[in-house]
Amino acid sequence: MKLDQLIKNVSYIKAIGETDVEISGLSIDSNAVKNGNLFICLKGKGFDGHNFIKQAVASGAVAVVCEKEMQLNIPQIIVKNSREAMSKIASNFYDNAHERLKMVAVIGTNGKTTTAHLIKNILENAGINCGVIGTLGSYYRDDFIEPNLTTPDPIELHKTLFEMEKKGAKVVVMEVSAHALYYQKTAGLHF
Repeated sequence: MKLDQLIKNVSYIKAIGETDVEISGLSIDSNAVKNGNLFICLKGKGFDGHNFIKQAVASGAVAVVCEKEMQLNIPQIIVKNSREAMSKIASNFYDNAHERLKMVAVIGTNGKTTTAHLIKNILENAGINCGVIGTLGSYYRDDFIEPNLTTPDPIELHKTLFEMEKKGAKVVVMEVSAHALYYQKTAGLHF
């Protein structure tokens, strides 16, 4: 997919370089970048993805999304908030599958897992193809993805939604943690 298609509906400050470049994958981890990837720089408490851009480029990144202009000879998309941009870019990369799915969010301090699975079971017993994403992992029919977080990061989340939709899911029930809301993991999703 071309970079200019990936940044559709993304609020960005400035695009530097050609946006007609082909993107083969998305990465937020400079150690996991593959040739043709878009590297998205995130800031955390103990790290700043901007410090790893050179490593990402050396590993094959062909463009970056960042919050400040960097000295690079590959395209840069400068955004105010990389986390929000990542959610929308991941959605675009995975064909905006969430738009064709009925999305149900379960939010709260206690009982998210039980409630999500109850809703899933009710819907499946009513004959509706349903997936669930949460603390116990992501499930759709016989497919299972091991959990690493209650609400996966946007790249993994949108990939999972894409796979579920491709295999016939009509509804996805998601546990949405306060942490996920704070870090805008569900930006662009409509529940």
